[in-house]
Amino acid sequence: MAVRTSCSPVRIDGQRHLVSLPNEVYMLILEEIVNGVDDGSSAGYKSVLSNLNLVCRLFANLATPKLFARLTFASPPAKELKRTHAARTAWLKQLARGDKAAVELAAMVRELHLRGRASTESGRHLATTESPSWRHSQIITYFPNLRDLTLVQAAISQDFFITMKSLQHLRSLSIRHCIFAPLTGRCKPLQYSMKLEHFDAFLLDGVDQYIPALSSMVQGASIRSLKVTEWPLARAILQSISASRLELLDVPFDPNDSADLFRVLADASTVSDLSLVSTMEAGEEAAPQAVPPKISLPALQALRCPLSLLPVLYPGGSVSRLSVVDICDWFCPSQTTDIRLLIPLRHSQLRELEIPAWVFYHYPVHQYAPALVNLSICFDLLTYSTPLEQVVRDICAAGRTSKLTGLDLRFVSAAWKLNLPLQHKMIAQYLVRACPEAKRISFDDAIDWQREPSSARWKPVILAREPIKALLMTQPDVRSIMQIMDFDGALAGVLDGELKTALL
Repeated sequence: MAVRTSCSPVRIDGQRHLVSLPNEVYMLILEEIVNGVDDGSSAGYKSVLSNLNLVCRLFANLATPKLFARLTFASPPAKELKRTHAARTAWLKQLARGDKAAVELAAMVRELHLRGRASTESGRHLATTESPSWRHSQIITYFPNLRDLTLVQAAISQDFFITMKSLQHLRSLSIRHCIFAPLTGRCKPLQYSMKLEHFDAFLLDGVDQYIPALSSMVQGASIRSLKVTEWPLARAILQSISASRLELLDVPFDPNDSADLFRVLADASTVSDLSLVSTMEAGEEAAPQAVPPKISLPALQALRCPLSLLPVLYPGGSVSRLSVVDICDWFCPSQTTDIRLLIPLRHSQLRELEIPAWVFYHYPVHQYAPALVNLSICFDLLTYSTPLEQVVRDICAAGRTSKLTGLDLRFVSAAWKLNLPLQHKMIAQYLVRACPEAKRISFDDAIDWQREPSSARWKPVILAREPIKALLMTQPDVRSIMQIMDFDGALAGVLDGELKTALL
């Protein structure tokens, strides 16, 4: 049964991938061999076993490359560390000794994920204290054919950059929530033969000394996707790349240091997804440097930028998703209420729009985007103490939601994010009349309310089960902070046993 429900083996003719055969075909081969013994003799069964041996070897050669194409080394919880660490260490030692079987399997790996784990007590990464077999700078050398490498909560030192020189086939590198070891100087740039197409750097600690080495990995015209949360690193990369093939760009926006960014955008005719979020240090009234009156982005389909950049970046009809929510919009309403900023949206074909609440209240957004079907309204911290009913009534009173099929309301640390009966009341009492076409309404990105097709009944759908479960299990005082009330057993389906009884 496990064979029938597993993935079909990969079929390859030289370097060319063939269409996968259904698993039923392989099962028919086995059944044909087994049912081929009519006399039940010893010789007949020996023949079956011999044939099965050949078939199993064939299946193994077909399926093994696919089974080992992706490999994850994750630092387990402390209670599981002793059990899993021994097996992992034994296999890595086989690789280090050059064991033929282990080396052949490692050569099949194309995608490698290395995940550490931050200690809840000291905040240190366990990757810094485990044995050398876990350290990524050593592990990476065992997989020469990697095309995709992801590091999460790992401790990175200078050795990592030297090791990376051996990965000539690498095309995608993601470094997320990692900590960089302190240096006495700066990590110098190195010469790499890899041609990265995707680079992702998210919330890195202590990265400043390593910027020259990191940026030297991302050079030339091969990069297609660039996502970086630290502006100094993003700026160094933008100074060294060509935007001729760039399709996705997600970097911070510093109005006081934006010349390099606009230089790249001026040549980014292939960008289809652009996200610029202001840095925390940028003031609301800061004027961008070297900003051109207009940048041509003919391929753009999704855009996120501060409202002040909309006249410069918005190309018109090709964009279907737009967000003008900037980081400052989560802290307090903006004092900028110039309706001319929305003029570029006139007669647009926008389908999805994300805006701060102050924009929704001040501007007739529905007039500028008549094709809009999904609207997200983001409320600042000052809304924290406002009753949800008042917020919903204000939205309905604005009268700008009648044609929407999807409405998302986003709040910062709302106490009622898990109060499902209250949310249902807001939908049934107010929003169904203000949004008669709506099929989906959400008060938090972890939970959707969906209307059943055959009736007017609304039911909650949990989208992020693990984050909700982790919140309820790891926060002992969660009941005193949040209003936790279930509806239709949606939350009960996430929890187990005693925890369900205690919380619900």
